[in-house]
Amino acid sequence: MEKVEINLEEYKLLYRIKLWSENNISKKEIDNTIKEYNNKYEKTNKDCPKCNSKLYNETIKVIDYPYVCLDCDENFYNIEI
Repeated sequence: MEKVEINLEEYKLLYRIKLWSENNISKKEIDNTIKEYNNKYEKTNKDCPKCNSKLYNETIKVIDYPYVCLDCDENFYNIEI
């Protein structure tokens, strides 16, 4: 079996879908959750200073950082990039 790497957010999403499928949650609800996830983050052209993955705009407004790396689960200020 081929090993596939996923980031923390993808893992959380897959785990939620697994729980839902075990509890007979409708496919429509699962599809809507996947759409919400895909629309949640907007990729930037900036690279993560820790892992070199692309950064995303932070969407959680109570977090003061403008950027998030979904691969290493770190947030960054403009000055750090």
